[in-house]
Amino acid sequence: MKKKTGKRTRIRWTVLLLLSICLTLGACSAKKADTETSPQDTAKYAMEALKQLDLETWNRYTDNYVSTEKNWLGIPVSREYRVFNELLQPGLWKGKRYQSNYRFAQGLVKHLTWKIEAVRENGESAEIDMVISNRDMKDVTGNYLIYVMEEMLDGGGTGIKAMLKNLADLDYDKERMLSFLEEADGVISVRVTVTAVKKNGQWRLHLSESFINAFFGNFMADQFSPEVEKRLEELEGEYERKIEQWGDEFGDNVEKWAERMFE
Repeated sequence: MKKKTGKRTRIRWTVLLLLSICLTLGACSAKKADTETSPQDTAKYAMEALKQLDLETWNRYTDNYVSTEKNWLGIPVSREYRVFNELLQPGLWKGKRYQSNYRFAQGLVKHLTWKIEAVRENGESAEIDMVISNRDMKDVTGNYLIYVMEEMLDGGGTGIKAMLKNLADLDYDKERMLSFLEEADGVISVRVTVTAVKKNGQWRLHLSESFINAFFGNFMADQFSPEVEKRLEELEGEYERKIEQWGDEFGDNVEKWAERMFE
């Protein structure tokens, strides 16, 4: 995809960045045996947990967990995970926001399938070759971007109010995004080699970018189909003219406004 610069790019890539930050999925729980497993069984259990949105088991068999931030009393106030970050936070109340995110998560993994083709074990590490298939979701984000920008253009004035509302909704309600997710068609199959490491007798899969991209069906793609790209370019051109009328304030401050929404 041709790289764009200036104000026009700031609209698109700010939204994409927020989507990446706000990728919040739901979880349920199921028990697995605590006995030592092989790399192949670890991959099997992890993928089954992903399909079921069983994050307790998922975290057990992957390196999803990154770190914990505690307050001055030593009480955990936030945790960082590679995926499923938002709904794995301490003290989470499972209300409307949780349910919305859970339905969105169901849509992401509804058509997920996989096949373990080969396992190469070497001491405390292993490589697992898998073919992972899912609904092709590369245009979901692009179609949502089109929706956001059309709302901005139809809203009168600069459209900033409509844009901020839609971006804020990403963190609290994914119902609109879910409608685009459900409309996605086609299947994408990706061959990926997943690394597993054995620590304290337990194998864990490493969640690399290529692995995450495979099981999420290319959801966070930054390059869309030609049709979606063409429509985005048309909308970006229209909005660029609005920005020129508005002045440089949007280009200089959009990042700050985005940060304030999620404080």
